[in-house]
Amino acid sequence: MTFGLTGTMVTGDYITNASYVSPGKDEIKHSYKHAIHTMVSNADGPKGLQPVPKVEAIRGVTEGLLLNFRNDM
Repeated sequence: MTFGLTGTMVTGDYITNASYVSPGKDEIKHSYKHAIHTMVSNADGPKGLQPVPKVEAIRGVTEGLLLNFRNDM
């Protein structure tokens, strides 16, 4: 057990199921996956991603999921 001294990355996976029914039309359903990566100690994050505060990460995931659904409608 390293107690985080060597660094650890924890990934929280999020799945959103969205649906919309417009009068007189078929229901639109989609499922979206997203993730937030948390670094513990001196771990490196995924390449190409910049560290952001937790609140900003949650807003980004939420916005991304909603915009994807809107674009798929």
